[in-house]
Formats: sequence, C-alpha cells, structure tokens
Amino acid sequence: MRPVIYVLSIICVTLLLFNFYLIEKLDKSLERESEWKFKYETSQRIYDLTRDEVLRLEDENQLLGSLLGQYEVDPTIE
Repeated sequence: MRPVIYVLSIICVTLLLFNFYLIEKLDKSLERESEWKFKYETSQRIYDLTRDEVLRLEDENQLLGSLLGQYEVDPTIE
C-alpha cells in the first residue's frame, strides 16, 4: 500500500508544480497581450489623427490651388 501512496504523492506534486508553471506562463501571456493591445490602440489613435490631418491638408491644398487658379485668370484679385 505504501508504494501506491508514494507514487500518487509524486504524481500530485508533479501536477501541482506543472500547474504553477502553466499559471506563470498564462500570466506572462496575458501581460504581453495587454501590452500589444495598448500599442495597437495607441497606433490606432495616431493613425486617426494623422488621417484627419492629411484630409485637412488636402482640403487646404485644394482651396489654395483654386485661389491660385483664380489669381492666374484674374491677377487683379487681392
């Protein structure tokens, strides 16, 4: 009977240690996921701001082009 108890104890301790290892690995994975999520959200905000600025500059460029075209047609515009 004693050998069975020893074997079961060894198996239980081994499983317990393996469980601790898996929990630590999961925690690290969750931490990396959180970092990537933060980086993604930050990149998305930067992209949105950049896109808005590009659209604003395109509109401004169009207005300046139109104004320049009108000035070339009628140089008396002030």
